[in-house]
Amino acid sequence: MGVRLQAIVDRVRTESKGLPNVDLARLNLKVGRPLSRQAAELPDDPTLVALAESIAREILSESGRGGGRG
Repeated sequence: MGVRLQAIVDRVRTESKGLPNVDLARLNLKVGRPLSRQAAELPDDPTLVALAESIAREILSESGRGGGRG
């Protein structure tokens, strides 16, 4: 279960150019689920996967560039 979701979490964790923990927290908040802790346990619901992928792309594109934070 959750193979695609876990891959998204791993990508945010490894490709973050800022603070990976902050980017994972942003992913969790924007998706509305604790993906960073439960991705492997959650089913790969197509809607949730599409939302998580979209948000991960957004976070990674902002990561390390200030991203409007602070």
